[in-house]
Amino acid sequence: MTNIMVVDDEATITTQLEERLASLGYKVVASASSGLEAVQKAKETKPDIILMDIVMPGKMDGIKAAEQIKKECNIPVVFLTAYGDDQFIQRAKSVEPLGYIIKPYNENELKAAIEIALFNKQIVNELKASETEWRALAESTHQGIILTDKKENIFFWNKGAEKIFGYDQDEVKEKTLSMIISEGTKSIFEQRKSQLISSDLKNTSCDWMEVVGVKKDWSRFPMKILLKTREVDNNDYFICIVRDVTKEKKIESQMKTKIKEKENLIQDFQDHLKNNLSLVYKLLSMQLDTTQPKQFVSKAQEYFQHFEPSSAHKQFSKINMSKYIKTIIKRLFASYKTDENQITPQVHIRNIFADAKTATLCGLMVSELVSNSIKHAFPSQKRGMISVSFLQENENQYRLKVKDNGIGLPEHIDFKEPASRGLEIIQDITSQLNGTIQIHREHGTEVTVSFVASD
Repeated sequence: MTNIMVVDDEATITTQLEERLASLGYKVVASASSGLEAVQKAKETKPDIILMDIVMPGKMDGIKAAEQIKKECNIPVVFLTAYGDDQFIQRAKSVEPLGYIIKPYNENELKAAIEIALFNKQIVNELKASETEWRALAESTHQGIILTDKKENIFFWNKGAEKIFGYDQDEVKEKTLSMIISEGTKSIFEQRKSQLISSDLKNTSCDWMEVVGVKKDWSRFPMKILLKTREVDNNDYFICIVRDVTKEKKIESQMKTKIKEKENLIQDFQDHLKNNLSLVYKLLSMQLDTTQPKQFVSKAQEYFQHFEPSSAHKQFSKINMSKYIKTIIKRLFASYKTDENQITPQVHIRNIFADAKTATLCGLMVSELVSNSIKHAFPSQKRGMISVSFLQENENQYRLKVKDNGIGLPEHIDFKEPASRGLEIIQDITSQLNGTIQIHREHGTEVTVSFVASD
């Protein structure tokens, strides 16, 4: 099973991503919320691959973290980010990631990127093996692998190269690499080759370069070449790995179109919800304090702002509420450095899966109510319990309850007429859920929100 580490400063996104990866058959061995933590956990867990956000708090963002991880651990990274600006892409190139996925993404895109990244990692690692093992790999891979002497005379041509170019091995013997490269891009190849020749050929390699290939029928196509050198029996050789990127180019074009369409859909969606989603705009306008739970509320709201309720998105947006709520509570307790032997958390949720919008809003509600209980319900190191339950009463009817056995909510506090930002947040979330809120003050504080989830 492939071991993956997830790095993102947003708890809700990390939780949802862990759920998706598990459903795809991958094992998430660690998660981190900052660049510094990512470097440390990469050393400890040594995952096969890392899914890394770029923009994170602290001095070390995702790109700097990937650079250090590559240098110290040689673990490949796939960037998973909402930022597709040229400045980020150019910086990301410097650390040679095995993928760059723009949020929002779907499950198929995520799986394809991981599998391609793992495959490329496998290819690079296996090229370091013995010549016999390398030759066996070359014959089995779909990529074109060509061996030449220092004068570019071809002496090995694998099945992948036969399929790409249309020549069999006998047809290319004693011919040179120039026959498969279009005149218009041959200078790129020659320049890269000259760089190798002018340096010590031993243990030298270059990056992938993109040129135009020429097939046996003289048709042209986009291809990428990785040119490496190898010493065998004191003789130097070129190793040329070729990939036909026609499909990749087509997918890239489609992805650019999809990104543009996604941006337009998001804009349309935001305009449509301008009056209905008052929660989003109020949360943005509020001047929240700097405690970590408040930061969670703000970040979760930011994610929800970009949620697109298309049928395709809904298909992959079902959240396991038990694991989701437990993760939120665990991180809240960690944020407040709360001893679970003093305040015991309890979660009562059966096998319930909710859509991303419902899960996000319920997560905001739980975060606010549980953090209030942690801060105010148990003064002077008083022991107690905080309980969270989430019940599905019928197909779309839900009931969320947060209860503590602390000192109780003062009588003068009214959720219907909130006098604090925290209570205003709770009221706004309830309104956004089209729900009702009830409060009981006996033996502590019990807040119940009932609502009907939208389709």
